[in-house]
This record gives sequence, C-alpha cells and structure tokens, in this order.
Amino acid sequence: MHIKILSVLAAALAILALSANADDKAKANDKPAAEARRKANHEFQDGQRDKRWEFEDELDRDEAAFKADMRVAHRDAERKLSAAMFAAGNDAKAQGEAHKAFAEAQNALKAKRDEFQKKVEARRADFRKQADEARKAFEAARQEKK
Repeated sequence: MHIKILSVLAAALAILALSANADDKAKANDKPAAEARRKANHEFQDGQRDKRWEFEDELDRDEAAFKADMRVAHRDAERKLSAAMFAAGNDAKAQGEAHKAFAEAQNALKAKRDEFQKKVEARRADFRKQADEARKAFEAARQEKK
C-alpha cells in the first residue's frame, strides 16, 4: 500500500517537474513577445498621457481667456453702474434703475459662465469617451495578437 502511494506521489512529482520545465521553456520563448507587449503598452500610455496633457493645456488656455473676458465685462458693468450713479445724483429712481441694469449684467455674466462650464464638461466627457475607446481598441488589438 505504501509503495503504491509512494509510486503515485513520485509520478505526480515527475509530472509537476516536467510541466514546470515546460512552463520555464515557454516563458523563455515568450520573453520577446512579453517585451514587445510591454513596449507597446508603454508607448500607448505615453501617447494617451501626451494627449491628456495637450487637452488640459488647451482647456487651461480657453479658461484663462474666458476669465479675462469675464473680468473685462464685469469691470465694464461696474463702470456703467458708477457712471449711472454719478449721473443720477440724488434721484433714487435713476439709482434703482442703474442697480437693476447692473444686476441684469451680472446675471448675463453668470449665464455665460454656466454655459462655458457646460461646454467644458461636455468637452471633458468627450475626451474621456475617446480615451476609453482608444484603450478598448488597444486592448482588443492586443488580444488579437495573442
């Protein structure tokens, strides 16, 4: 009985040793392919990172230009308010109209800001969608090569 167990155990160890040796040979033969996959993955990630940085830089430029435009528009509205208040003098009705016009200008600026933010979020969502599609296409191409 012990001999049967020992012989089965010895056979199992021999099979394991042979399969481990076969795995080592397969890994040694697959090393160039693994290196090629690693290089392709690295190049893909570098390309995606560069696209993301370019996109973020473009957004930063657009946001800076928009903020500068908003600053100019806000200052213009303040100047108009100041001029209207000076022209109104002690006339409360004219002062009220000036404040009302200023509030309308501020609301218009807020609407522009909100619209700009929606456009930025839509651009970000589109960029994320494109990046996800590119990643999926890359993964699919990599799976086909296997």
